[in-house]
Amino acid sequence: MKNPFNDNSGVSLIVATIYASVLMLIIAGLAETIIKSTQIFGNSNTSGKINYLAQSAEELASLYASKKPVGYNAVVDGTELPADADTELTGFIDFLKEEGVDCDDCVGFRVVGSTESDAKVFASGLNAFYYSVPAAYKDDKGNLKSTGSAASECKDVENADDPCHWNKLYPDDATEIPLYIESSGAMAFSQIKIRVRSPCGEFKDSKCGENVELYPKVSSGKNSPFRKIDKDKILIYWQMLGGEKGTVFAMDDYNEKTKERPEPKLINGIPIDKNTEISAGRINDAKGAGGGKYFLGNYIVLDEKYSGMDLNKKEITFKDLIALKSQLKLYFNLVGTPRREDENENSALEFTKDQLNDSNYFLPYLEYQILTDEPIADSRTNLFGWAEIADFYKVSEGRRTFPVTTSPFVLGNL
Repeated sequence: MKNPFNDNSGVSLIVATIYASVLMLIIAGLAETIIKSTQIFGNSNTSGKINYLAQSAEELASLYASKKPVGYNAVVDGTELPADADTELTGFIDFLKEEGVDCDDCVGFRVVGSTESDAKVFASGLNAFYYSVPAAYKDDKGNLKSTGSAASECKDVENADDPCHWNKLYPDDATEIPLYIESSGAMAFSQIKIRVRSPCGEFKDSKCGENVELYPKVSSGKNSPFRKIDKDKILIYWQMLGGEKGTVFAMDDYNEKTKERPEPKLINGIPIDKNTEISAGRINDAKGAGGGKYFLGNYIVLDEKYSGMDLNKKEITFKDLIALKSQLKLYFNLVGTPRREDENENSALEFTKDQLNDSNYFLPYLEYQILTDEPIADSRTNLFGWAEIADFYKVSEGRRTFPVTTSPFVLGNL
């Protein structure tokens, strides 16, 4: 008779069931791993494709912009061609179709050569909206953006004082800004505000924190270096190039005996300023919304009320230049080394030779911005290519810079 206690069939069944369960768990785990790996591989392929499409769109934007005049703006979506479409754009549409992209706006590019009409910025100190250089625009999502180099992101995007709406200007870094849009033929603005400041400190509560005070500080003291041409030297050399009046330079009048630039005067709202050179002292005096000691303010070092001079030292007002409707370019060059003022209140107003040579006082760059009531071209054409498929979105950025006209007068006038 078989002993029931020696029958192992039940145990074998239990063991087999356990083994089967474990095997199923292993298979399920492997299947999940395979699925995840497939998804990751698929996502990787999609991500790579997105990058490729965005870069291709940006490269096409560069090619497209190379055939357009300065200040040109354009937005081209994946399947919508502009009226002036050429073979490259047609080829781009064919390329997208080959890649399986058949949406209307998931791939495209933008060319920004000037501030777009719906992207003006607000200058609170002037209580008005302006077109700006660097150019501002709205991206394919409708968000206001800027192309400025002083900050990578905007904290208060509509505020003209936000560093994102300013460009950095480095020593010996010359730039030219066309004061017109080529498609319109000539300058169309009546107001222009050329603004310069030292690097912005912390931007908080819609205001730029303590900008570094430059040397020399604004002072009316007898021994102050402020406004003295040999101590408050030119920092930014400027010219207006082209047009019927030829090249226009900064007014450079000064007192032969004291070596001081004349004090500007304000008569019936019109500045009478016989020296429009941009020195550190002038930049300091332009700080603050309330204006400085000599009526400048809001970082404005020059505007439409000021004057320059021609090669014969004949005064030419900016208003007269604007009225000519020429295609002028503003040439900017940071020809000196900006220095911060000594923070020691007991220090002498005039730097010693050691202080002048001390790199601890040197600033790496200044910031500039131009505001106008009608658009002018940026100093470069900004390029954006984008691609969006499913949850993946990529923007590729580039720039086309314009050659700077060599200025033979810079060294001779310093």
